[in-house]
Amino acid sequence: MSLPWYGVLPERWSVDRCKYLFSEKIERSNHGYETNLVMSQKYGLTPADKFNDHQLHSESYVGGKLCYEDDLVLSRLKAYLREFSLSP
Repeated sequence: MSLPWYGVLPERWSVDRCKYLFSEKIERSNHGYETNLVMSQKYGLTPADKFNDHQLHSESYVGGKLCYEDDLVLSRLKAYLREFSLSP
């Protein structure tokens, strides 16, 4: 098999769609006390309090999605930038 952006793949490799390899976690915060994370093209997934660039902040993070160590995170807010990060 050949991919235009890669070339010829080794025979033992398979090509699968991401939707069959990953699943979205739906777990949400009950109290909102977890560390708020922001996605940065330069720094990846980082605690929001490390940025001083006038970002908007919510009054409450109750109901916000939870993220755990080694989760693969996709920024859907700026999905056109294709920002992925592995959570620290």
